[in-house]
Amino acid sequence: MWLALVLAFIAAWAVVRHARGERGRYALAGAICAAPMLGFLLPVTENVPVGLPRTTGRGLFVGSGACKTCHPSEHASWDASFHSSMTQVARGKAIAMPVGQHQIEVAGGFVQATHEGGKLTIRMPDPEALSTMIEREAVLTTGSHHYQAYWVKGGRDGELRAAPFVWHIEAERFIPRHDVFLQPPDQPDARVRWNSNCLVCHATAAEPRHDPERDVFETQAVELGIACESCHGPGGPHADRYRDPFARYAAREPGERNTHIKNPQKLDKQRSTELCGQCHSYAIPRDEEAWWSHGYAASYSAGDDLAESRIVLQPQALETSESLFWGDGTIRVGGREYNGLARSSCFVNGEGERKLGCVDCHQLHGKDPNDQLKPEAITGEVCASCHEAEASALHTRHEEGSVGASCYGCHMPRISYALYRSQRSHRVDSPNVEIAVATGRPPACNLCHVDRTLGWTAAALEKGWGIETNIALPPEDLAFVVKLALSGDAASRVIAANELVSKEAIATSGSDFQTPLLATLLDDPYAAVRFVAGRGLVEQGALSPGEYDFLAPRSTRLTIRDAVLSTWNSRRHADRSELVHPSGVLDYARLQAELARRDDRPITIAE
Repeated sequence: MWLALVLAFIAAWAVVRHARGERGRYALAGAICAAPMLGFLLPVTENVPVGLPRTTGRGLFVGSGACKTCHPSEHASWDASFHSSMTQVARGKAIAMPVGQHQIEVAGGFVQATHEGGKLTIRMPDPEALSTMIEREAVLTTGSHHYQAYWVKGGRDGELRAAPFVWHIEAERFIPRHDVFLQPPDQPDARVRWNSNCLVCHATAAEPRHDPERDVFETQAVELGIACESCHGPGGPHADRYRDPFARYAAREPGERNTHIKNPQKLDKQRSTELCGQCHSYAIPRDEEAWWSHGYAASYSAGDDLAESRIVLQPQALETSESLFWGDGTIRVGGREYNGLARSSCFVNGEGERKLGCVDCHQLHGKDPNDQLKPEAITGEVCASCHEAEASALHTRHEEGSVGASCYGCHMPRISYALYRSQRSHRVDSPNVEIAVATGRPPACNLCHVDRTLGWTAAALEKGWGIETNIALPPEDLAFVVKLALSGDAASRVIAANELVSKEAIATSGSDFQTPLLATLLDDPYAAVRFVAGRGLVEQGALSPGEYDFLAPRSTRLTIRDAVLSTWNSRRHADRSELVHPSGVLDYARLQAELARRDDRPITIAE
């Protein structure tokens, strides 16, 4: 640093002397020699988009760079995670979409995205006046795992608005924002603002800083993405103390650890789980006015009581809750795992080490960046630490090593939805037929035994585990998941479509009867349901990759649907009670009768 300052002084002196004509050639030579070294040693101002939120260490926060020197392996595992790349400056490799010019069809017309020279420029309708087209440079990206969204400068100073499309990384295609979520086809697009919709969970210690008098945003964050201080709290005091090597050495002694930093593994289970719940919950600010200024940065830090900063919502607090919760209060939105765990007996009634928390199953510095699961979570060791007897085959009644023998297979079924997939519920409970009848929430049994009715499930639960069903079951002529796929609400249909062809369902129930069901869903009114059904048919081999476009005109979709049904019907299939005659021919009348009972209540899951 001192060398850089000296060279800067030499260069400045040389330029001034040259300008004055004093010893011109020597001064000019000094400037020429010093300038390259100065450019190498001094920080280079990066070419950043206009409107980028201010990112700066402030107060006790110092940013993840301060952690790297002493914690290189933890920093490396975090850097390789999808938390670190959740929000990025829209430059270079951060932009996931292919390089080039792209014309993308969205509701109401076309937009153009030009990805060239490490920048992304979008020609799109003005979020403030949709009839006007604007051309804006992308400022930020959100997402790097499943799909990526883009943000451009809005109408207010400092405001960032969503582009009307995303790049779907897994499907390798553009999708309108409206169709990437589960929402009614006639529902207008939400006017999404990064400064209020996304920043508090997708950046570290983010503050909207909305000035209501000037109606401008002076948004800032310590860091873009979900960084060290999101989970460990402000790192300034910790970094200041341990810059001293003697302090680092002393910290090896028992009782000498710095209490400034929070380690989720060492917090009590309530607080460590709430730490994850700061983002993985469906909640609203306790002080809305303060939130618009400081977000949660002033009211919550790692290890604090979550309830002091926000209200975690339950269905009784909402006027309409069927989009977000099953009828028994179980969250049905993926990514909101805290809402589920907070209703679980293992969390609510457990004490000390016997209280189930997020850190029992998940590790943020492991080798798996996808689910960040500990090996013992997959094998069931976590559950067996409290439920040793239940971990045996005498309890599971399933062959060892099968999905039915796994704790999470039966007690954490995939009954929530996000990202075009059903997601594992974090409300840990047991299969219950009465809940299924009352709310439509499928028991875990029926998500593997997709060819079975609730009556079959009730009999199996009573025989195997002594669980009685104390209500009269309605008349049944179809498997429960088949009914959900055809006549359930949109969330039930998309979950059923995913589970019909899961590897667990195929292993348990075979793959003979799902094709006509999924083919029928190719014409579902919800784009997300059509996407999942089309993907399932590709996995089954009934469609070739790229043969079906879930956003194609309805006439095109119907043609493909009819072709799939015709091909399937031209063959003979095993005798099933679901939608087929004993001859193996599809019973179109029963299919249409079930479709006529479809629950068309509007459902919106925007994740």
